[in-house]
Amino acid sequence: MREQLRAALCSYRHYLQNRDESSLSRAAKELRRYMLQFDPYYPSYHYCGPEGRVGDPNGVCKVGDIYHLFCQHRPVLGEKLAPTCWGHAYSSDLIHWVDAPIALYPDTPYDQNGCYSGNIIADGQGGHVAMYTGNIDEHAECYGMMARSTDGLQTWKKQMVLHPAQKPNEQSPVNWDNCLWQSDGIWFLLSGGCENGHGAAFLWTSTDFVNWQLLHNIAPNLPWGEYWELPYLFELNGTAVLLVGHGTACFLGTYDHKQMIFTAESGPFHLDCGHYYSFNAHLQDDAAHGNRRLLHGWVTGIPTPTKDVPYWQGLHSIPRVFRLKDSIPWLEPVQEIYALKGQEVEWDLKTKAETPDAFVVSLTFDGDAELMLFENSSHTEGIRIRISRREKSISIDGPTIEQNHKAYAQPGWDQLCDVLCVRQPIYADMGGDLRVEIFADRSVIEVYCAGAVCTARCFPAAEARGIRLLSDWRHVRSLCLNEMKGIWD
Repeated sequence: MREQLRAALCSYRHYLQNRDESSLSRAAKELRRYMLQFDPYYPSYHYCGPEGRVGDPNGVCKVGDIYHLFCQHRPVLGEKLAPTCWGHAYSSDLIHWVDAPIALYPDTPYDQNGCYSGNIIADGQGGHVAMYTGNIDEHAECYGMMARSTDGLQTWKKQMVLHPAQKPNEQSPVNWDNCLWQSDGIWFLLSGGCENGHGAAFLWTSTDFVNWQLLHNIAPNLPWGEYWELPYLFELNGTAVLLVGHGTACFLGTYDHKQMIFTAESGPFHLDCGHYYSFNAHLQDDAAHGNRRLLHGWVTGIPTPTKDVPYWQGLHSIPRVFRLKDSIPWLEPVQEIYALKGQEVEWDLKTKAETPDAFVVSLTFDGDAELMLFENSSHTEGIRIRISRREKSISIDGPTIEQNHKAYAQPGWDQLCDVLCVRQPIYADMGGDLRVEIFADRSVIEVYCAGAVCTARCFPAAEARGIRLLSDWRHVRSLCLNEMKGIWD
């Protein structure tokens, strides 16, 4: 390993275990700078750990003017990958993140094999409570864990509060990927599972976060999938929204607050059919931002294929604003991301342009749109983006995806390119001019169009930097190609 990278890695590991926040954040930023220099696939404006594995976003919350992001994180401790912890970072703008010490280690008899997913809520007494899954043997043995912080999310005191003996049924763990809210002095917890052969979201109540009473599955008449992870229930403009982690599905309908039953009226709408999973819709921003509902998500994929750099795997998508438009879900990137737009790149649409390795394309068009990104001079590398009105879809494929599939595809649901094309339905009306935005960041691409978004991981060759319009340029009404500045500079 290059000596400067090795020195940055040693410094980061040292401060990670010593929990010195100011030194840790400096060391993490320094390590990321070297990762960006020596690994062409390390993202420059998407959140990613300095080293180790990053997974589910957890406990996303806002305290004062500061956003806090907790996430599944497996750091390297003692030269080996640790069990799943809760990593912690914070930001004033949802884009530039500062690393904080690990929040939750698996250090009790009830979570010793991992601090799994959950969320954080203000406790009404000036502190905060995290509810999460303590893993011993996955679904076979896990616990509901409560952790309380009274010092602004810096330190946590744990307590086991849900025992496997309390689980809803033999097929469902006692606590899995919970959603939290408060109403009329009662705390509500919604946890994933299954019932009668279908996915279920089980509702629990408590007055003290310690003693929990199981009520029922809130959606007994919604036979979707065999098992639900990540259940989220909230209301937008009088419509009840239920998100479940089976196909990144979203249902719209009504929620009876007396019977505590959700009734679906439309759906499923799939939020992102690409290399994306484990969304977190816990955070509703304050009135200054229009009370927007924010969606954080995990971008999946294999560990970096770059040799001789520290192991890293997984990153997070650009935070997305979730709203309803014409009775369908509508996703957009947070406006803060546009502050990273840098120099515009000249591009004659009749020819190929050369891009930086991190950029955004904004395109307005009628008809269909089709582009090739990360193309080499011989056309043997490239990522094809296609917006089809007839199919009402975004699709991402191309020779680089095919090559990645042959080189890197492995068994497992969170691996790269188990299919040769990712395709996302577009649910909105596609009449008239359409706008598409393509955020490309070294090894991750996010494509937004008409309220839909599709994410793909890809590993193009370093020299493949061409971008070319494949569809008829006469259908283009406007186009802008900009470099994107990094968030670790």
